[in-house]
Amino acid sequence: MNEAMKIKPKIAKYLSGKILDIGCGDKKITDMAIGIDGRDLPSVDIVLKDKFDIYNLHMKEELQNVNVIFSSHVLEHLYEPYTFIWSTNAMLSVGGYLILYLPDGRKYDDFSNPEHLHTFRYEIFLRWFKASFDDQFEIVESDLDIEEDDHYSFYIVAKKR
Repeated sequence: MNEAMKIKPKIAKYLSGKILDIGCGDKKITDMAIGIDGRDLPSVDIVLKDKFDIYNLHMKEELQNVNVIFSSHVLEHLYEPYTFIWSTNAMLSVGGYLILYLPDGRKYDDFSNPEHLHTFRYEIFLRWFKASFDDQFEIVESDLDIEEDDHYSFYIVAKKR
């Protein structure tokens, strides 16, 4: 199962309006989303040409005034997660939602995947996010999504102030 589909039932109520799915892979969170990925797959509408393009998405006019930015299992791959989150703020409309879905380091050993640059733990990430972005975002929902062996992540839904 695609990682994003695991969390979709919990976040479906936020998925309306103009939606970006950053790191959508082979299936977007919803068909109406604009899919963005570094790989050219059938569900991808915008292919990132290099790994640093992700930090400059806010410069694209067609990606302005977005209602929802969804990103599943992307931040652990980025050199600068802070810069990525900052740039999403520039794309979101006031009242828009940033939804992050990340593997939790207690349940998923990031270092078994050589493409992962960071390991995040739910409580620590939540404190860091609040300390770093409290003036930009209000966290409206967050929780661990850990069930059986195939659910090992957490999510945060943050509303742009």
